[in-house]
Amino acid sequence: MSAAPNHALSIKTIASHVAVPLVIGAVMALAYLGGFHKPDPHDLRVDVVGTGASTQVIAQTLQQDLGDHVSIRTIATADQARDAIEHREIAAAFEPKADTPVLYVSTAASDPTAVTIERIFNGITIAENQPL
Repeated sequence: MSAAPNHALSIKTIASHVAVPLVIGAVMALAYLGGFHKPDPHDLRVDVVGTGASTQVIAQTLQQDLGDHVSIRTIATADQARDAIEHREIAAAFEPKADTPVLYVSTAASDPTAVTIERIFNGITIAENQPL
């Protein structure tokens, strides 16, 4: 009679089959956490509509208040702002009208960006008692 073959797996074989999925899982978890560790907006381009000194003051004030979350610039007219939004050159435009300010934003490029900008400017305009 012949002896039965020995099919015992070595520790090295078992460890290599267990270690690879563990390493892949750890790398995926770290990549996920690294990508979402600080989900704040960065350098969203928002233009303030208008010309003159008052528009410059509003733009500078917004830039100081919002820091590097947004990049505030000025644009002459609402039509130019809408065109820039349609061509995805800017994320939004804010027109500080005397009676009711207007925020131009499009969800076509990014709905989360649009929602973020709406929340930022809703907070600002409500604090000034001039809701959008």
